[in-house]
Amino acid sequence: MTHRVTDLDRAARLAAGFIHTGRAGSLHEAISIACEENSLDGQRPGAGRVRQHLQLMAMQAMGEAAYREAHAALERSLEELLTGLVELSGGQIRPLLVGRAAEGLTDGPGALHVRLYTTLSVAELAALLEDLECEVELETVDTAVGRLNRLYVVDDELVVALTRCPVDMHIPEDADMFSGRPLRTATLEDLRARLG
Repeated sequence: MTHRVTDLDRAARLAAGFIHTGRAGSLHEAISIACEENSLDGQRPGAGRVRQHLQLMAMQAMGEAAYREAHAALERSLEELLTGLVELSGGQIRPLLVGRAAEGLTDGPGALHVRLYTTLSVAELAALLEDLECEVELETVDTAVGRLNRLYVVDDELVVALTRCPVDMHIPEDADMFSGRPLRTATLEDLRARLG
């Protein structure tokens, strides 16, 4: 069965509403509920479309100026975190923003992802984050390139997933580590330029 764009857009708008009101805690959950309620079997709206609606809802709720300031504040917090890590490590960390973080999309649930290309151990990274007064949670993830450590940092509204990428593993920078699909990336310098 094929669905018109409007059906998928309606489901995306519903999914965004579920996140905005707290009915759903993740994009996946919100999209699943919206598809069930709209009888969309097989086809699902993309996360990007849901985030667009979520952005519009946030702008309407806060006002455009306040929304843009909140978005910029999150990006400044991310820049400060990454700059602090680079400086404290003596330049032994090269951060690479991936996915939403690279595109500057801070709306919605879920962490902003950053890869840390480094020779430092996960314990050393955790110690640096503690020096920056960050609370850290650690997990191990199985990727297509091997098992990697990920450190989660939560600072008010900012949630960042920092994946430790040992430089000797030669992890492709422009590909998703799970699917191998092309991935949008940005450097710390790109983030600074975006902030002006």
